Amino acid sequence: MPEYHIQRKISILAKLYDSYDYKGFHFEPFSNDMVAGPKDGWVVSKTIDVDNVDAAFNSFNCDFFPLLDKISFVTQCYAAIEWEPFLVKREDRAEFFLLHSKGRNPVPLSFGKKERESLEKLEKYEEKGDPFYYLGEAINASQFCSRLPMLTSALEGIAGEKGKNSTNHRYIKNKILKDNKLHKKIFNGGSGIRNQILHGKKIDDGEHGNIAYNDIIYKKIINYFNSKHGTNINTEIINAPRNITGNHQYCCMWLKPKSGKNDIDFRELCEFTLNEITENLEWVSQPDNY
Repeated sequence: MPEYHIQRKISILAKLYDSYDYKGFHFEPFSNDMVAGPKDGWVVSKTIDVDNVDAAFNSFNCDFFPLLDKISFVTQCYAAIEWEPFLVKREDRAEFFLLHSKGRNPVPLSFGKKERESLEKLEKYEEKGDPFYYLGEAINASQFCSRLPMLTSALEGIAGEKGKNSTNHRYIKNKILKDNKLHKKIFNGGSGIRNQILHGKKIDDGEHGNIAYNDIIYKKIINYFNSKHGTNINTEIINAPRNITGNHQYCCMWLKPKSGKNDIDFRELCEFTLNEITENLEWVSQPDNY
C-alpha cells in the first residue's frame, strides 16, 4: 500500500516552542527568530498508508480538523488552515501536489452611481427586523459556520414575523429563496443546516457537504432586493461579499523536481514566489495511479 506524506501550514497566534507529536500528527513551528522565537504559525505533518492520494487527503482532514478546533480552544487563539499552503507527496514518487498560497491585500469594489442609487432606494424599504446589521456581520465573517447563521438571521429579518416570536417562513420560501427544497435544507428542524449549526451538532456532510449555502443565500438576498425593492446591486462580481482580512492568492499544482531528486522542503516552497518555484521544479499533469 502506498505511503503518503502530508504537510499543512497553520496560521495561529499561539507560539509552539518545541515540536510536538499527538495522535499521529507532528507539529513544529513554521519558523524561528533569534529574538522573537517561534513565528508565522505552525506546520503539521502526518504519514498515511492508504490506496490513493484522495484517500490520504480525506483521512488526514477527517482526523485533523476536529483536533484543530480543540487546539484553538485550549490555546485561546483562532487557527486558520483553509487557504494555507499544503503539500501531499507519495513517498515512492517524484511528483507531488502543492497548494501554494500567499496572503494579499483585499481587492476593493466601487461605490459609484449604481451603488448610490441603490442606497437611496433602500430609504423606502420598511424594515421588519434588522436585516442589514446581520448582512454586515455576514460580510465580515470569513468562515462557513460564522457566516451562515448571520445570513439566515438576515433572511428572518427581511421576512419579519407572522405572529409573536414566529418567523414568516412562507415569505422566506416564496419571496426570497423561491425554492421550497432549499428552504427545507436550511430551516428544517433537526436536519436543517441552520439547526445543526445553532444547536451545536455535527454537520451532516451527506446531507449538506456539497452545497454552497452562503453563496446561494447571499445571491438570493441580492436578487430579492434588486427585483422587489429597486436596487441595482451587481450580481456578477467574483468573490462577493468581500472583507478586509483573510485574503489569499493561491495556486493548486502538480510538480516534480527537475533534478530528479525526491527531497522537498515544504517551508521553502511556502516562502518562494511561483517564479522561484518553477526554477527548480516543473509543472506536470496529475499522474495516473498516484
